[in-house]
Amino acid sequence: MKILFVGDCVISDNSRAVISDELQNYIKAHDYAVCNFEGAIRERDAKAYKKAGPHVFNSKRAVDILSNSGFNVAALANNHIMDYGESSLKHTIDELQKVAFKTVGAGESFTEAYEPLLLQKGKEQVSLINLAQAEFGVLKEPKNGGGYAWVNSSVVREIIQKQRQLGRKIIIFAHCGLEMESIPLPEWKYRYRELADLGECSVIATHPHIIQGYEMYNDRLICYSLGNFIFESEIVKVQDEWNRGIVVSLDTGSNSYEIKGVSLKDGALSFDQNTVNVLENRCKCLHTEGEIEDYFNKECEKYWTEIYHNLWCEYIENENILLILKHIIEGLIKRILKRNIGKETILLHNIQIESHRWVVERYLYRQNRKINGAKK
Repeated sequence: MKILFVGDCVISDNSRAVISDELQNYIKAHDYAVCNFEGAIRERDAKAYKKAGPHVFNSKRAVDILSNSGFNVAALANNHIMDYGESSLKHTIDELQKVAFKTVGAGESFTEAYEPLLLQKGKEQVSLINLAQAEFGVLKEPKNGGGYAWVNSSVVREIIQKQRQLGRKIIIFAHCGLEMESIPLPEWKYRYRELADLGECSVIATHPHIIQGYEMYNDRLICYSLGNFIFESEIVKVQDEWNRGIVVSLDTGSNSYEIKGVSLKDGALSFDQNTVNVLENRCKCLHTEGEIEDYFNKECEKYWTEIYHNLWCEYIENENILLILKHIIEGLIKRILKRNIGKETILLHNIQIESHRWVVERYLYRQNRKINGAKK
């Protein structure tokens, strides 16, 4: 069985993106082609979910473009699938199923969201498990209603073990990590390796929006970030990085894989060898654990200084006059924008999302060791 995986997909109603014939033929040569469908198809009267961060949605045209190009599986466990509530999630699943898309990773109930997708060809069976880090819309308890499956839920181990007992091969498609980082956060590297061991399976990931390296770990492929496939956004920080990604082809019968680069230039998405060259350079650091640790210890200090210090310390240093002024200004801005998020929502955003929490914890842990005389 041949299964293709691509990165994040957001396609607007007025999209001019064209997938090249060569790439479309490659997609259609697979039994299953899986994309991360990043965001629901927003219903006309749908209200935005109260959350921190941007609201992202796909268009109905996205379904047509992806379907016509050969895709037939939509992975829905991501941080934008619930941006417009449960009704838009249901609408999205309905629209995808109309054109014979299979969906995985999100649903109207806890059971539906965590249910693996069975991929079959002849007697061969593969269970696709789609999970994401804990952002808004995540399902942590069975009574929570609709949403998406959480990568660190206690039920993940049980699900993987059950699929193995059924004699099925497993592939985990995850949506986690720090955005716009070319190297995976060590904590995610450890988690993906843990999942690979648990399921004796490949782990393929998205979310950072740029490509990260891949490795063979105990004879199992781990791809840390596929980057974007097509992600149309008005806010693009690094054009070249944002508009390129990798596609991963798995042959489950021969246990082999193929990785190709793609890039979007002037509205045309096609194969790109330069992306593969960039990818190979990013793979080298994965084999030097010390370098990754040193890199992120420095990065976490930068993140703390530039971003997290104010976000966290405003809940501690509440007598600081500058922070009081900051609250007043933020309150006025929210009233002007008519988007009253609330500081508890922002705090939840920074506590529950593992990537944010681990960055803060990593920095503060090292600071605590330093003041207690530790050399490193």
